Amino acid sequence: MYNHPQDMLNPEYSLINDTLIYYLTWNNSTTNLRAGIESAQNFDSYPLSPYCWVTETRVFKNNYVSGKRAGQIHNPLYTVGEGYGKIKSNSSETIVFNTAHRVSGSNVPAARFQAVFASANNPAPAISEGNHHLRVQFQNNVLFDAIFMGFENFTINQSIASQLLSNESTAIFGSVNDIGLSANDSYAIGYAKLKFAHDYNFESQEYFAFDAIATNGFEKLKVEFENFEGSNPVIYAIGANTVRIQAVSNGNNYRFLIPQNGEETFRCYLSSAESIHAVTRLSPVSINAHFTDYTSLNLSNAFILITADTLLQSAQAYLSYRSQIFNTLLV
Repeated sequence: MYNHPQDMLNPEYSLINDTLIYYLTWNNSTTNLRAGIESAQNFDSYPLSPYCWVTETRVFKNNYVSGKRAGQIHNPLYTVGEGYGKIKSNSSETIVFNTAHRVSGSNVPAARFQAVFASANNPAPAISEGNHHLRVQFQNNVLFDAIFMGFENFTINQSIASQLLSNESTAIFGSVNDIGLSANDSYAIGYAKLKFAHDYNFESQEYFAFDAIATNGFEKLKVEFENFEGSNPVIYAIGANTVRIQAVSNGNNYRFLIPQNGEETFRCYLSSAESIHAVTRLSPVSINAHFTDYTSLNLSNAFILITADTLLQSAQAYLSYRSQIFNTLLV
């Protein structure tokens, strides 16, 4: 869709909703992906994981930003800075991340701050250097400061020392009013995220996503967590293999073991059993429950009919009639 992926304003928000239907596929001829069950409870054999990675993400979808354009003429292609975001003019936007349960210290890896933002207009410049002046700060440290011309898209991907984080860590995006513009200096923020070391206090949540860090030299990784809302916590840990684990209570805490196979981290999804939704209905994708293999069809001389569900019966009848002459395809 974009000539260059880096031109997209908000890679965290889909331009096309493709999650209305989920497809479940299976066969009997290959080794399929399955979540194994991990039930080991020999906790005393393994050291305790000291902390995990947590990513806090702020995704903006307030406005559709049309990207690079000539005046008010929009390009039919997806252009630089196009996508969903939040437009600001001659003002700042403060983003607050909850880092109350951060882990910090000289031996703790740095956090990582990422963001995408872009200019959202092209006003008449007052100076030759440019018609935008944007600045981004994190915890009062300047990460980006530039004067530039026209439509541009920018990505920040920068490490932040863990000691700089506080209970609430803030990023500030803003236009700097010092280049003499007579019109607005507008910009748009697509998303901002902060990945940081987090202790195993799960903040009274009944769902929590985190990355557990592998411990070298051991068959399993031991995790113990506290302050989780809900009962019967279940974890899906994704590494070289995916495993489903029922956490075991240990006083007021819960703990579990993840089998290790050379991974560096495990993507973990924790939920109370009561919050997991059961699938209530499955429908075949076709009469024979197989997807249509369009590559096997001769479509060089095809008659293609695009229709809606309400007209499907009539469309199928008409397509049957046309199939006497053409290769036919119903969409």
